[in-house]
Amino acid sequence: MRAFIAKTIAEHDVVLFMKGVPDQPRCGFSSLA
Repeated sequence: MRAFIAKTIAEHDVVLFMKGVPDQPRCGFSSLA
């Protein structure tokens, strides 16, 4: 998992990690994204 996160951050200028899934976010801030 750490390798995936490090690779994703290195390859993209902006990255959004959110808890849950897009249809059912597990965070109030994530539900607004």
